[in-house]
Amino acid sequence: MRIVIIGVSRVAEYLINYFEKSKHDIVVIDKDKKVIDYITDNYNVTGICGSGASREVLQQAGVDCSNYVISLTPIDEVNLLASSMSKNMGAKFVISILEREELINDREYIKNKFGIDYVIVPNHIISQKIASQIFYNVAKKVSFLFDNRLVLSELVVTKDSFFNMKKLKDIKPMLDVNFLIIGVIRNDKLIVPEGDFMLNAGDYIGILTTNDLMVSLFEKLELFHNPIKSLFIIGGGLLGEEILRQINDKKIKITMIDRDFERCDYLLNSYKGINVICADSTDVDVYEKLDISNKSAFVCTTGNDETNLLSAIIAKSYDVAENISIVKTSSYEKILKKTMLCLTISTSAIISQKILEKIFSRKGDGSHYYAFANEMLKTFIFDVPSNFKFSGIPLKEQNIKKEIIIGAILRDDKVIIPNGNDVILSEDKVFVLSQMNESIYSIINIYR
Repeated sequence: MRIVIIGVSRVAEYLINYFEKSKHDIVVIDKDKKVIDYITDNYNVTGICGSGASREVLQQAGVDCSNYVISLTPIDEVNLLASSMSKNMGAKFVISILEREELINDREYIKNKFGIDYVIVPNHIISQKIASQIFYNVAKKVSFLFDNRLVLSELVVTKDSFFNMKKLKDIKPMLDVNFLIIGVIRNDKLIVPEGDFMLNAGDYIGILTTNDLMVSLFEKLELFHNPIKSLFIIGGGLLGEEILRQINDKKIKITMIDRDFERCDYLLNSYKGINVICADSTDVDVYEKLDISNKSAFVCTTGNDETNLLSAIIAKSYDVAENISIVKTSSYEKILKKTMLCLTISTSAIISQKILEKIFSRKGDGSHYYAFANEMLKTFIFDVPSNFKFSGIPLKEQNIKKEIIIGAILRDDKVIIPNGNDVILSEDKVFVLSQMNESIYSIINIYR
């Protein structure tokens, strides 16, 4: 594939790193020569110094024969112009980031007017991530799959975790809950584990189960926290407001803290039932007057990493149930993760994963893509034909490819999380996960 990326950012660098591994033809456009020099020195890409809003520059980048043009500049108008010209010049699929509220509110019109195939709205993506995190506050990430019948949670195995130093085949009988560990990230590599695989502290694992069983599983693991009763949003900007919209109809008491008087006045008049405090979020005295308990969640969403970091430190001193901080600077992200001070949300990683999911899900082979930590997994849903030759044979007796995981079986509207003794029957629906390099076109392709 030929991919043109306009505007170098952390999102762009994440994408470049991924596409380079997949040996795609990558062209990068940026106005800053130092940035282009850095990218071309560190990655196998073609760099062009210039504006993405220039037709000449886009021609030089070869957008007319590109599979994807991804416009990621910090200026919405440049992204719109670059997207429109790229589409008119022949780009097959155009992706653009938009951040200004008045443009986002009219994005369907803008998509059609400017020929944009996929609009990325960072605040929407990040706020959904944070809202899920607050309600499932023991997981690093929670996603809903298989028509929302399944929950895929991502956890880190700690030294004191139930999972530490246990083999997979021994875990399920001890817990007596039906679930699957679908993947393990160890030393930045994805492993599809088998029964004899032993989990270690530091492993990043994906747990697949049904919606109703997840609560039971987390309770048995002593991971399920008490429901969040109060939420403190530090920063009343667009992201803070979007999180408020996501959660405002839930039975959670919400307090917003922002230092801008006009913004606080707007929030107070626009949203009923919330508490708005106009103050510096790094002022410790502000928190002394608040009702903060171990059933509280803190979300630090200001545009300043230092402010978020200090606010997270204050929240940590109150032993809150959930402490979440938006981080843009990689060095701060490493510090926060190392100290376990709070859960860091890397906006660039989440946005780039959304872009990757969108790109790879367009292959037309019935697959969708799921970003698991720093890797991508394919997901498939297959209808089992009436003449299925392995019908009724226990899964443990079948010669299924090593890279394939049968995540769930839908039978008579009942979801089964399968073990080795379960069987696939004709007329079932089967949810399958695989690594990126596997091409699967039917249920038969899962076998060696």
